[in-house]
Amino acid sequence: MLTSKVRESNLEYLRIISMIFIVAGHSVLHGGVEMPLTVNLFFRAQDFIKLCENIEYCMSIDKFVECTDKEIIGDREYPVVYLGDLLVFCVHYDTVEEAERKWNSRKQRINWEHIAIINCDREGMTEEVKDRFEALPYRKVMFVHKPDKKHHSCFYIKGYENQESVGIIMDHDTWDGKRPVDQFVWIEFLNK
Repeated sequence: MLTSKVRESNLEYLRIISMIFIVAGHSVLHGGVEMPLTVNLFFRAQDFIKLCENIEYCMSIDKFVECTDKEIIGDREYPVVYLGDLLVFCVHYDTVEEAERKWNSRKQRINWEHIAIINCDREGMTEEVKDRFEALPYRKVMFVHKPDKKHHSCFYIKGYENQESVGIIMDHDTWDGKRPVDQFVWIEFLNK
């Protein structure tokens, strides 16, 4: 399938880059590339931008502290932790220890010369957070549900115009196996 061939050629380049991802991370790169730092977990928009603005400091923190606030945890059955003062939702982990171990393992693979940050307009995205994202000194893209001419790092994913944010952009939603995120040309982004 053509989509698979394009993904395979993109993966050749991706194998040499360490990246930081939110939400879209794992499935965007599914198929042989090392797992991105934030696979199987997510941050709210405010916390993710703080992570990106203070990345070296955040990567120096080795311990997750379990969140015990019932209002934050709600009915979630997965661990919710703090990385410093940042809230991390460990969606696909059974324990705090497992999430912490994977986080510490993955952060060792960061290539500080080649960081790419991929975000989306979910989890409480605001104009102020978009402004801060735009100011980050890294290669970056934010997937958004409506065109955004003010923020040059934003890439409009068609199909979510009547929603408050993009949906699950990694789901295969067409007969040919294309995903909404496949509207984005990865190789151009990574070769900037």
